[in-house]
Amino acid sequence: MLGKKIGRWLVPQGLALISGWRRQGEGLADVAGKIGVSAAQLKRWAAEHEEIDAALRIDKEAADFMVEGALFDKALAGDHKAYEFWLRHRMPEKWGKAAKEDEGIRAVADYGRLAELINNPVEREGSCFE
Repeated sequence: MLGKKIGRWLVPQGLALISGWRRQGEGLADVAGKIGVSAAQLKRWAAEHEEIDAALRIDKEAADFMVEGALFDKALAGDHKAYEFWLRHRMPEKWGKAAKEDEGIRAVADYGRLAELINNPVEREGSCFE
C-alpha cells in the first residue's frame, strides 16, 4: 500500500506540479521542500517510481533546449510563424519589434527570402562541409 504522502504525487496533478517546478528551475531539494519530504526521500521515491523519476528528470535547462530544438525543427520545415518567432527572439536587434520602421519593411522582404531558402534547399548558399 502506498503511503498517504506519496499517493498524492503519483496522480497526474501531482506529477504536473513536480515536473513544472523542475522546468521552472527548482532544484531537487527545493522540490522536496515543496512536497514536504527530504531530498533523500524524494530520491528514494524516484528510484521506486518511474513516474516521479521522469517528472524530475527534465530541469529548466533541458526543457529550454528541448523547446528550442522543436521550434528550430519547425522553422526549418518551413513553418513561417516558427521561424519568425525564432528570429525575433534570437536576433531582436535585426528582427524584433524595436527595429526601425524602414528596417521592418526590409525584414518583411527578408522573411520572404528566408521562406524561399527554407523551402528550396538546393538554393541554399554554400555547404557546412566546404
